[in-house]
Order: sequence, then structure tokens, then C-alpha cells
Amino acid sequence: MKNISTKARVLIYVAVFVVAAVITFCVKIGIHRPDQSDSSTMGSATLPIVYMQTESGTKYNYLHGYTGKVDQSLIHDAITPITSDRKMDIYIRQYGNVISGISYELRSLDGTGLVERSDVSDYDSDGGIIHASMGFRNLMDSGREYMLKINIGTEQGENAAFYTRVVIMDDSYTDRKLDYINFFSGCTMDADSLDQITAKLETDSTGDNTNLGRVNIHSRLSQIGFASLKPVLEGERYITINEIDKATASISVRYTASTDDERGNFRYNVKEFYRINQPDDTVTYVYSYDRWMNQVFDPGYAVSSTGELYLGISSDDDIEMKSDSSGKITCFVRENSLWRYNSVRNDFVKIFDFSQSDNGDLREDYEEHAVRILDINSDGDVRFIVYGYMNRGIHEGRTGISVFNYDASENMTDEIIFIPKEEPYKSIAQDISILAYVNENDILYLYNSNTIYSVDCNTKECMVVADRVITDSCAMSEAGGMLMYQTGDKSYDCSEMYIMLLENGEKYRLEADEGRRIKALGFIDGNVVYGQARADMIYVDNDGNVTFPMEAISLMNNQYEVVREYAVSNTYIMAVSVNEDRITMQRATLDANNNLVRISDDRLLSSANESTTSLMLTERTTESRQREKYISLRIKASGTKASYKSASYKFSANVTINMAADGNISDKYYVYGYGCLYEVTDSLSQAMSAAAESGGVVVNHDAQTIWSRYKSKEKTIKVPEGALVTSDDTRMAAVGTLVRLAGASAGDISGSTTTECIESAVGNVINLTGSNIENALYYVDKGYPLIARIGSDEYCIVYGYTASSVKIYNMRTGEQSAYSFKEFDALTVPYGSVLITAAF
Repeated sequence: MKNISTKARVLIYVAVFVVAAVITFCVKIGIHRPDQSDSSTMGSATLPIVYMQTESGTKYNYLHGYTGKVDQSLIHDAITPITSDRKMDIYIRQYGNVISGISYELRSLDGTGLVERSDVSDYDSDGGIIHASMGFRNLMDSGREYMLKINIGTEQGENAAFYTRVVIMDDSYTDRKLDYINFFSGCTMDADSLDQITAKLETDSTGDNTNLGRVNIHSRLSQIGFASLKPVLEGERYITINEIDKATASISVRYTASTDDERGNFRYNVKEFYRINQPDDTVTYVYSYDRWMNQVFDPGYAVSSTGELYLGISSDDDIEMKSDSSGKITCFVRENSLWRYNSVRNDFVKIFDFSQSDNGDLREDYEEHAVRILDINSDGDVRFIVYGYMNRGIHEGRTGISVFNYDASENMTDEIIFIPKEEPYKSIAQDISILAYVNENDILYLYNSNTIYSVDCNTKECMVVADRVITDSCAMSEAGGMLMYQTGDKSYDCSEMYIMLLENGEKYRLEADEGRRIKALGFIDGNVVYGQARADMIYVDNDGNVTFPMEAISLMNNQYEVVREYAVSNTYIMAVSVNEDRITMQRATLDANNNLVRISDDRLLSSANESTTSLMLTERTTESRQREKYISLRIKASGTKASYKSASYKFSANVTINMAADGNISDKYYVYGYGCLYEVTDSLSQAMSAAAESGGVVVNHDAQTIWSRYKSKEKTIKVPEGALVTSDDTRMAAVGTLVRLAGASAGDISGSTTTECIESAVGNVINLTGSNIENALYYVDKGYPLIARIGSDEYCIVYGYTASSVKIYNMRTGEQSAYSFKEFDALTVPYGSVLITAAF
């Protein structure tokens, strides 16, 4: 093994300027802001809220304002149906603002194509609510979605933009759908009405009836009805239409509830997600019902008799928490509030929270942000970041990353850096999950769009540590402090990887052995896990699938010493999964014909001994409240009645740092499920699986919906005479057939892999490899046949389906066959579930 240490940092200096973005609206308008000339506290929320209302008075689609630049193509939360007369009413909750002007822009979903823009003069105000009417010109296509940007301002200051998708749909039956959602949600909290929704449930063994924090349509009726908890609705239900057509809709609901029982008086944030089908005005089918409930942390009830911290009912199995080196100071995040607890003094400090009170301000309680704890010292000072949408303060209405210091001696939370972003919260969260670390020298390391940055928190200097970083090969150790990454275009063709000690910035280059390629795999016990494969054994097949057979797995510590190795004669590691306590390896061996064949998996277990004094999330169960979460502290609480205070805030001017987004975001897929941006991934098959799980859709960066779980019950694509190509080379026969069906010429085909061949002649290749056939049939329903691999050198065309079978063409004979889904899986899964098509 050849090891080359490169302690000299090769960093590209990035000059950073604070750029003021000037956006011109049709009306010169704005929102009041606190004085930002020097420093300020975190003021109350100032922006208005825009919402819609049905004819019967049901409010829905509450829109939050943006004051900074935002990527419109990634806004997909709400859709508002409008009738064919192209008229639309909006309502503005003013919150004391005097509205000076309203205008709008109607664009294509990706925000690039302007359809029309206009001022809005038809509006009036009554009781703090403005009712405005808009009439669009005859430029919209019925059934096509557009992005509506509503510009609103006041007499005091800046402007704010509010976004919703809109679609012309005369028969959306919005009133009827939302009435049913309110009815169902109300029944769950009313014991006398609960049995009215019994027939809508699909109670079975998959439903969890032990945790009130997470229930779904498979739970028992009593569990849907909160068991014996008896919650009371606080305020109103906030409804959002996520997707809608004539019969079906995906709808999310948020509200606050409270209980008063022997355990105490508690508040909860509740979210519901529904998928319904109303074929007429007498029948409603409930396809999905999911509910998440999280108890709001109350320091008055927080310290248990066992010296633990009581969190209560929770939908989360993972809580952001960290302690200092002594275990005396513990920080944790609960419902986006950051708390600090001192076990010796028995006191709590609320270090950060956008919500100021229990009054339920819709703007301050908006959940599109999160908190990440970076560091805690023995004095109780805390470094942390807040990322996503900023609910209030000088950045209100912007998305980005704020870096904060909490000074325990001053009880002051001070913003030291703000990094504006154009992406929504979940997209930012993906980068934060890869790398966010600050060292003792106040150097912050962040991953941002395939680039690793270092930021000096004192001088605000921003440096590029590495670019063209391969996302899947970049990770930070469990305890922080060590980073591994690889750069390039292909993760299977790297001859080196880097290990970086984040405390001192030392970078170490680890080269593969001669004739081999190296792959970074993860961390276990604070050691880097990596593997090597012979370059001549790495194989990319005709469908683009990569075989990377590793001869050995190695573990390297922070002294760059290999401390453990796994290697077995004539055994190759084909895939590796690394988690906290084990490495799981899928293995293969060479048969008599030198073909790799699967053998049993093997595991490497963690060699670390679990500390009996580690910070842990634990669980206890009671009959009335079921499973509840506790934090088991490293040093137990010194009493049961703790004191509590909130920190003050300080925001200074000139803390903005801009980072260029160099990553290839066009390759990302965005899953909108459970009423929010659920997942961001570069794998279409993974995105489809996540959307199927969450009752959602997959959207590309051009804001086009490229997958939905809704499809016809059956479909047959007509293959015209002369379009079907037959040959003993079944792969190219399938490619030729697809190309002809797309209206292109087989003479235009070039390239080696299946996707390259299709791309050359048709373009718009859709590689569904790894997907299950039921998800992939969405494309058949759209009229796009699938190429499927059903043998080592055997391919077919999938041209149709029924409720129970898949229809295919044999590419050798042209014969038609039908297989059950199980039979089809038996043909395709052993060969990688290769499924490829093209949009034409």
C-alpha cells in the first residue's frame, strides 16, 4: 500500500462579498424589518400569510413568504385548483401590516417561462384579512400546472413572494374533499364519532399500536382515536392540498393539541397525511392515513425521578443531542427548539427557538427548518447551526444556514455567519447530513453541492477544500473529527481517497495498490473503512451496472495505520453496508468458468465496548401514554425540580457568506411525499421507492413530475406492424423496437451501453434499473414501453399490463407472453432488475 501524506493544504481561496439581491416587483412594496445597521435582537415575525378559501369557508394552502431568491422549481408543497373562468381569490392575514400593493407572476413550473404578470387592484380589507381577486388571461392550458408567484408588500419596507402551483380544473370538487378531511380528523378526537371511520381503516398486523407518536391506516381504531389520551384541539387545522385531480387528492393537515392528565399538562404538534379517492359525492375511499405526534418539551416536567430527561410522546427514533467532554452539559433539540441542561446545577436554558410562546403563531411555528449541534465546551458554551426557512429575525423569509454561538456567561445567542441558499429545507438538510463540523480553532467545515468548504468563523474567509466530490464516497466519523472523501466522476474508477483530520486540517492521501481501484465505504469505531478491487475485474455491463469485486476490506485509524483487515481466499466483497456496530458484506466467489456467484454474507462487528455512561435515548411504556422517550444522561440529574431561562439573541451586520452551488443539481430527483419534500436522491429507482412508500410523486429539477403511484388498472401499448425488431441479439432488438416506437430511425443508434444507444437515437433516457416492476409500469401507462433484462443475454419489451400480469414481447420470435408479477420478478431480479425506457 502506497501512502502519501499531504499536510500542505491545497485550498482554493474564494473571495466572499455580501451581495444585495435586488428584486423588482410590479408594485414597489415591502415588509418592515428591525434596524440592521449594527446589531439587533431576533424580532417577532413580520410577514403576512396568504391562504385560499373554498365556497363553504374552509381555509387551505397557507403560504409563507420568501424575501430572498428561491429556486421556484423546487417549490412543490401546495397546488390550488382554479376554474375555467380563470378567476382566483386569495386571502391575506395581515398581522398588523398595511398592505400597499399586490401583484403576481404566472410562470412555467421551472420558473423560466413567463406566461403573464399583472398588478392586483381588486381587493378589500376587513378585520385584518384582505380578500383579493385575480383574473388570468386566456393563456393557460387546462390540466397543465403552472407556478403562481404572489408579490405582497406593506408601507414599511421590503417585498415578499408567496408561491403555489395552480391548475385549471373545473371538477376538482375541492370543497367536498376538504370537508371530508375535516370530518375524518375531527372523528379521531371525538370518542362519540370515532366509529364513523371504522370502515375506512385497514387494520392489520403491520400497524404499530404501541406508540401514539406514529399511527397509520393499519393501526387499530382505538389507536387512531388516541387511545385514552383525550387530546383537545388548540387553534385551527391548517390544511394543504399537495396533489389533486377530479377524484383523488393528497392532503396534509397540521394542528396543535393539548392534554391534561396525571402526568401533566402538555402540548403536541400533530401532522396528518391523507390520500383519498372520491369517485362521486356519496363515496370516499381512504387510501392512506398517516399521523405523527410530537410532544412539546416542557422543562417543568422534564427531570424524572431516575435522573433522566423526559421528552414524552414522539414520532422520532432519533433525537439530535450532544454532551460536553465531562458529561455535565447536555444539549438536545426538541421540535426545533435547542435546549441546554446542566446536570450539576439542575437548570435548563432554551438557547434557540423561533416560537416565542404557546399562542400558536403560524409563522413562528413553521417547521421547515432544523437545528444541528456542532460543539459544546466545559463552560457550557454551544456552537450550532439553524438551516432551512428562517421564521423570524433579520433573515425572515429567507432560506439558508445560520451559524450561532451561545455564550453561557452572557446567556446570549449570537449569530456569527449566515449563508443564503436558494433550495428548500430538505435539500439543505441532505448536505448538512454529510458534513457540518467546527473545530477548536473556529474553522467550520460544510458540504455544499459536491464541494467541501472551510469557513473561518472569525475572519469569515471561505476556502474550497475539495470540489467534484463524489457524494456517496464522502462521510464524517460518528464522533466527528475525521472526514473521508473521493473526487472525480466515477466512484468505481478512483485510484485514491482522502482522509482529513478536521481539528487541524491535515489531509492524507491514500493511494490504491498498483493495478487496483479504491472505494471509501464509511466509518466504524472511529476508523475509516475502505476496500480495493483489481481494475481488470471491475466491470460495467451493457446496461451501465457496475461490478466492483473487492478482495479486502481495511480499517484505518487517525494515525493512518491499518488496524483491521478482512480478506478470504477466492472471496470477493460485492457490496458493503456500514452502521454503528457492524459491517455487513455481500460476498461472491469464482466458479469453474470464472463467473462470480453469490455466497453467504459475512459481518465484521464493532470492537468498541459500549460505555455504561454514554448519552442515550431510552424508552419507557405506560398504559395511558404508551411508549415515551427519555434522555439517559452521562451524569444523572441532581434533582427533580429544575430552573429554566431563555437566552437573548444578537444579530450582527456583515455576517453573510455566499457559497457557489457548483454541483450538478440537474441529476437530482425530488420526492414529495407525506405532504413535504421527503427525500432528495440521484437514484431514480430509490426516488420511486420512496415516493411509493410516502404516497408521493417524483419531480426532476425542471419541476416535471416523472413518477406517480397513480396509473390505469390496465394498459396495452399498440405496436404497429414493422415496429417490432426480432434478432438473436435480443438487447439490440429491444433497443431497435423502442427507437422505432419513439418515431426515430434505427440508423441513428450509436454507443455501447443500452442507455447510450437509446440516448443517441431518441434522447430522454429513463433508467429504472433497480425498481420493482409495479412502480416501473407507470411509464407503460404513459405509453413508454420498457426494455427488461430477463436472462444473462436475454431482453424483452414490456408493452402492457393488467391488475395481475405483465405483457412482454420475445425479441427472438416476436411472440407475446404474459407473466404474473411474481414470475416476472423471478426473471428480472437475478439480473439486476434492469428496466430502461425513454420519454418521447
